Amino acid sequence: MIVSHSSHDSSAAARGEQREKRPGRLAARVAAFAAFASLALHAASLQAQSVSARAGIDSADRADSAALTVDTVLSLEEALDRARHVSPDVARQNGAVRSARSGEHVALGSYLPTLSLESGAARAGAAVAAAPITPTYAGNAYSAGLIASINVYTGGRLGAERKQARAEREAAEANLVATNYDLRFTVDTTFLGVLRAEALARVAQARLIRAKGAERDAASRLAAGTTTRSDDLRAALEVMSAEQALLEAGSAHVSASVALGRLTGLGGRVGAREDDSSVVRPLSVPEDSVLAEIERTSPDVKAAEATAAATSAGVSSAKSHYQPYISAAGGYSYLRQQPELLNDGGTWVARIGLSYPLFDGFVRGDEVTRARADEETARVSNLDTHRFVRASAIRLLTNLAVERRRMTLSEQAVALAREDLRVQDARYREGATTQLERLTSELALVNAEQDAVTARFDYAVARAELEALAGRTL
Repeated sequence: MIVSHSSHDSSAAARGEQREKRPGRLAARVAAFAAFASLALHAASLQAQSVSARAGIDSADRADSAALTVDTVLSLEEALDRARHVSPDVARQNGAVRSARSGEHVALGSYLPTLSLESGAARAGAAVAAAPITPTYAGNAYSAGLIASINVYTGGRLGAERKQARAEREAAEANLVATNYDLRFTVDTTFLGVLRAEALARVAQARLIRAKGAERDAASRLAAGTTTRSDDLRAALEVMSAEQALLEAGSAHVSASVALGRLTGLGGRVGAREDDSSVVRPLSVPEDSVLAEIERTSPDVKAAEATAAATSAGVSSAKSHYQPYISAAGGYSYLRQQPELLNDGGTWVARIGLSYPLFDGFVRGDEVTRARADEETARVSNLDTHRFVRASAIRLLTNLAVERRRMTLSEQAVALAREDLRVQDARYREGATTQLERLTSELALVNAEQDAVTARFDYAVARAELEALAGRTL
């Protein structure tokens, strides 16, 4: 009996212990379920934030692609070819070259005799012998004649005029080359402006994507209670700044693309097709010989020298008016009258004449004075053009060297800034730093990337300007 009682008591005690443990296990289960539900809600919240962020990035991508939309895309050579056909400056200078060549032909033709054919018919009822009518006999009269004349001596005027015309033609051709390369420089800079805007838009787009990611990290840390509200606000502010930078880059691209559309005559937005060699290309001519070659072959120098030669010839032409002129003329005329009275038939005529103006109201002196003033102006301008071309070439060669070094330094700065930002991102996720320090690294990377783009395209612009100065591709 005792044993049986003891067994019953132990069984009851065990059941009592189990009843006492049930509420604890139930509470643990409830706590575990609550923790799981909290984690699920937090995960759902993070997923919603991620979806929202991706939607924001996708919308930014769509806005960026809309801002960079163009009507057509051209290579640099295609843009240059189209610009030459629609440029008013090139058309104007082509007309100046044609006019100068025509003037040179006229100067050469002054050495040749002039020919003229004359003919006439008259009918008079009575003899007329008074002005203003040429004396005519009564009846019908028919005449025809061939007359030739040539300058025998002009005091050097013909030679001076031909030399002047040749120099003017050379100056016009040099100005045409300069105009073409000025246009090339304008197209190059506008074309590069489109590429620069696209590159800066990519920088702004990358900044926006990083800012969105940083905003998600800040929101996650804020939800976990490991950061402050200030960090979350700073991250949101960086997103807004990145979106503004992207809008500005898109606006700059629109301005550059419509400018390229105007230059090429296509209108609308024209994009630029970037080739590997279209932006950063080394000079094909050694730099130590570029300066001497530019001083010798620059179209600005050639035009200035030709203008100086033309004005010198103009002085000689003006002085020739103090010399006598000798000319000769000859011809054959045929006259038939009814009734036949006199001079019925053909007649040869030959004449030689001398002209020497003694006084012309100071016109010759005025022409010489004006010609000498033009000559002096052209001489001084020619010397100044040589100095300007040399100074510009030295400046541009220095700029090329500086921009090459800037490209190297900016590429290194971009690599360092990216690594610094990567470290700051990792430290921020681990809670070892603040959003302010991360934003400092972010802005350093943005500035480094913008400097890299600027250095790259500044080099290309300096090279294009040097080629425009040289009048040839370097």
